[in-house]
Amino acid sequence: MERDLFLFDFRGQASDFRRPETLHYFKNFRGEPDGRSYLRTLRKALPEVLAEFRPEACPYGAGMDVFSGTPSPPLRLRIPDIEEREAIVFEALASRRVPVANVHAGGYASLETTVELHLITARTACRGRAGEGR
Repeated sequence: MERDLFLFDFRGQASDFRRPETLHYFKNFRGEPDGRSYLRTLRKALPEVLAEFRPEACPYGAGMDVFSGTPSPPLRLRIPDIEEREAIVFEALASRRVPVANVHAGGYASLETTVELHLITARTACRGRAGEGR
């Protein structure tokens, strides 16, 4: 069992994962009518996973293909849902002083919307970084 790697997948692609020796947490939200269940579960599960795994660093793939305005989204998150998702992630990591390497990913809406979505992540990351000294 790989103890130095943990995969936390909230997009629901567990069927694509081929490394069972890696510690992981998968949750499939496909077919959800909105982001409420997703955000409620993320708010509960992420702190639990961070407390148990205690990461030294976190690469975060902030995927935007979950946005409701993209073709065939695996989730139907609205902009306020994405704002909340990013706040949950960056606050949880900042409060534990876990460095984050953010990767912008996905985004198949219009160029303007995709930029807006990725700016949500960037701004939230900056706010989390500013609050690191808590």
